[in-house]
Amino acid sequence: MRSARSDRHRWRTFVVARALIGALLVPCAGCLILPRNVDVQARRNRELLREAGGARFFREDRSDGPIWLEISRVQESGTVGGYLSETRSGRRAVVVILPGASSLQEQGMQEKALAFHQGFAQLFQNAGYLTWSLVVRECGTPYGQGDLRDVVAVVDWLKSGGNEVLGVDRVYVVGYSSGATLAILLNRKRAVRGVVGIGGITEPKQFQSSWLLYRFIASLFPRNTGLCQLRSTLDFYGKPSSPAWDALDSVHHVQEFHSPMLLIHGARDFVYTVDNLRSLQRSYDRQRSAGVTFPEIEFFYLPDGDHFTPHERPDVQRRILAFLERCEHAAAH
Repeated sequence: MRSARSDRHRWRTFVVARALIGALLVPCAGCLILPRNVDVQARRNRELLREAGGARFFREDRSDGPIWLEISRVQESGTVGGYLSETRSGRRAVVVILPGASSLQEQGMQEKALAFHQGFAQLFQNAGYLTWSLVVRECGTPYGQGDLRDVVAVVDWLKSGGNEVLGVDRVYVVGYSSGATLAILLNRKRAVRGVVGIGGITEPKQFQSSWLLYRFIASLFPRNTGLCQLRSTLDFYGKPSSPAWDALDSVHHVQEFHSPMLLIHGARDFVYTVDNLRSLQRSYDRQRSAGVTFPEIEFFYLPDGDHFTPHERPDVQRRILAFLERCEHAAAH
C-alpha cells in the first residue's frame, strides 16, 4: 500500500510536469514558443576604450551605448564579461548580477544580460552601487560547471586587483533563477560581502525525481540555450542515483557557505520549486541548533510568488536593499 508521502510526491510531480509542459509547449503560429538561439551571435559593434588590470572596456554599438567589461578565463580559453554601469559607486561596492537562463531571448544570454543591465540593475545603481551584469556560459555546460567557473573567475579577478580598477572595496553577488543557483554554489567556493539568490536551486532532487520528464522536455528544444543547458546537466550528472549530483546539493553542504546570504522563493514557482528553499532552511536550522557557526542565511518566502517576476516586486526589492544595507553596516564595523 502506498504511503501518504509517496502519494504527495507523485501528485507534486504530476503538477510540476503539467505546468512545465503547459508553459513550454505553447503553439505559436505552428511553431514552438521557445526560440532557437543556440549559436546565435548577438551582433554588437564594440569600440575598445581602455585596458587595465587584465580587463578590457568597450563601448558597444554607438557612442552612447552601454559599457562592456571582459576578462580572460583562467586556465581556459576565451573571455567572460558583461555590462558595467558607468556611474562610479558612491558606496565603493559592486553588485555582480547573474541574470538566469536566456530561454526566451532571441539572441541568447547576451540579450538577457543587457535586459537585466537596463532593468533590474537600476535598483542597485540608484542605491549607489556599481553593477556588472554577467554573460556566463550556458548551452554546452551543466549547471555548476563552466558557468560557475566563469563567476569564480570574475570574483577572483576582482579580489586580485579588479577592485582597484573599478574603484570598489566590496563585492556582492545577486542571482535570479539559474543565476541564483550559481550564486548559491559560488558561496560554497568563494567569500564575498553578501549573496542574494532569487528562485534558485539548492538541491538536485527535482531533477532526479523527474529525470525522464526533464529529458523529454529538453529533447523538444535542442537548439534553445536554456533547455540545452538542462540537457547538458542531465547528461553530465547522469542517472538519478548517480553520486555526481552531490555537486549541486547545497542542502547537505550548508556548512561550506562563506558569506551571509538572502534567499527568496515564490511558493507558486513551478520551474524551481519552493521545496528547494525549505530543504535548505531545515538543514540550516538543524546545524544552527546543533551549535554550528557559519554565516547567517535569511529566508524570504512569497506565498503568491511565481518564478518569473519576484525580482520585479517592490517588496522583494526592498528586502534585497535592506539586506545589502545590513552587510554594508557590518562592513563599516
